[in-house]
Amino acid sequence: MGIIVGGVVIDKNYQSDIEGLERILGKKLVYEGDTIFKKASVNEQEADNCEVYFSDRGTLVLTSIERASILHKAIGQEVLSFVIDEESMAFGLNYTRNNFLVRKVLEVEGDIVESKGELLDFEEGEEDKLELIYHVIEELLDEYIWDIEPQEKCISYRLVSLEVDDQDLEMASYVINTVEFDDLEEVSALKDDKQIINTKEEITKVKRSKESILKKVIKGIKLRG
Repeated sequence: MGIIVGGVVIDKNYQSDIEGLERILGKKLVYEGDTIFKKASVNEQEADNCEVYFSDRGTLVLTSIERASILHKAIGQEVLSFVIDEESMAFGLNYTRNNFLVRKVLEVEGDIVESKGELLDFEEGEEDKLELIYHVIEELLDEYIWDIEPQEKCISYRLVSLEVDDQDLEMASYVINTVEFDDLEEVSALKDDKQIINTKEEITKVKRSKESILKKVIKGIKLRG
């Protein structure tokens, strides 16, 4: 069996700023318990759960394929959402810097289904999109994902609706994850158009099936909050 994993990586350790991480994910994190990286990385996550690993420099959120398929962003941070499915040979990434989409790639069975943004420096000499994903993860986490010790602590969270009151709405509009991939405009333009995300809409829980990984990615793109 090949690796099947989806996640979000941020170039900042959010262990002491869980509220900031919640705003990026667009969900409230409810503590469920501790686990280890070996277990967290081999089980595909349900839509309403995630496992979080904190490195010295960054944060790795192992989450469902649907949630990992959508764009996440934050002011002043680099954020990568990625999907790796070696069984379906599907690899996708969405890479943002300081609220702007820098690069999006979706490859299925060797074919580039979608590509946006300028090539990253690493791509100049490497066409393998799986290696590209691993490279960006390492850049942001400051650690190669499969070099993480199997017994390293991860924290399990349940994802629930994030309540956004009027005072927090402006901040939430900057960082909530569901702005479409082709939206490269400044966030101020979004505010002017009042394109604020409905953060109360829940994801449907999905068990893994034989459906095409591309369908899951498309479902993720359409996901709201």
